Amino acid sequence: MLEQVKTGVDARAPIKACIYAGPGVGKTTFAASIRDALLIDTEGGSDHVDGQKIRVKTKQEFDQLLEELLTQDHAFKTVVIDTIDWLQQLVFDDIAKSAGVKNVQRIEFGRGTADAQAVIAGYLNKLQRLIDNRTNVVLLAHSMRARVNDNPDHQEIDRHQLKLQVNDKGMGVGPMVTEWVDYLLYCSYDDQFYAEGKGASKKTRAAESQDRVMYSVGHTNWMAKARRAIPSKIDMSWSALAKAHMAAAKTQEK
Repeated sequence: MLEQVKTGVDARAPIKACIYAGPGVGKTTFAASIRDALLIDTEGGSDHVDGQKIRVKTKQEFDQLLEELLTQDHAFKTVVIDTIDWLQQLVFDDIAKSAGVKNVQRIEFGRGTADAQAVIAGYLNKLQRLIDNRTNVVLLAHSMRARVNDNPDHQEIDRHQLKLQVNDKGMGVGPMVTEWVDYLLYCSYDDQFYAEGKGASKKTRAAESQDRVMYSVGHTNWMAKARRAIPSKIDMSWSALAKAHMAAAKTQEK
């Protein structure tokens, strides 16, 4: 193993990212702009975009497709899953059906969600093999607001995070995906907020924008991370992410 030790930054390392946002922000449109990409549609929302795509309706179909991507020659440079939370639901449905219940929550002792975590962990391991073969992997996800109190003052606040399973101990599919990716990017419109009025009549107004951006640094109101030092806010485009990814590697090499 010692002969495998290496130094330096791999500037050409593939992108391993989770892009998440609320509905209508443009996740699927973002994915459709990626050249030489395969869009794996788990939720049926890709009919309105162009590009190479495939609809997956069951866990078994996803299993077969992932195996073919790993074992057969193809020209895809990026694989996109749209979305990981709908893939999670396919896994939930399969486990519930096998157990003869309507949903995984009806399976005793939390075994249903534990089994789902194991399945999705297996998917991440296989997706890592794609990464190791120099294929970018992008997971799209919906966001949800969660009530948290993990700040120094233990004040309860709302925070946008992945719409993925997490238990009361903070473990589950959501934290697992968050740890696995190199980039967890929260997307929204680049609205600007300003105060209007004074005293009791003071109100916060929003100057709405049609520009969409991705945040790479965590905030009180959203979860985000980046293993490379990309800008804290970039345009919501594949070209912007790829450019920042490469530029950060060159900076870290110096």
